[in-house]
Amino acid sequence: PAMSAADLQKSLTGWISTSTPLQSGTCATGLTGEVGKTDSCEAVVNENTSVQVNVTVTKVNGTDIDYSFEPAMTKTQLEKAFSANVSAQVSCDAGLDGKVGSSTTCHVTKNGTTDDTTVSVSKVQGLYLSLSTSSS
Repeated sequence: PAMSAADLQKSLTGWISTSTPLQSGTCATGLTGEVGKTDSCEAVVNENTSVQVNVTVTKVNGTDIDYSFEPAMTKTQLEKAFSANVSAQVSCDAGLDGKVGSSTTCHVTKNGTTDDTTVSVSKVQGLYLSLSTSSS
């Protein structure tokens, strides 16, 4: 069995809170019905915020494919979202895994001054990552 990229995109929207629906979702290839197979999707929340969704097949039963997912933010996604939030230029050392406690340092430049800020995942709910910051 297999799940096309389009069907996977539709399926992921079922995991999203109706209070904050996705603007769009794009998956690379879809899923092959084999435990351990993966796909990567991008879920766009709004013009400034998107997350990477790593999808893994966990079980295959006939033509049914069960999967798990883990949200994450690539370096580019984090820089764009954080930059829009602080209205400044932002450069981050890395992206974030979708696990509470995952963190990276971002360099925030505003009015010619650069400050280092630690950005951490404080909560994961479905595909959404809540982030907290602290100045270094």
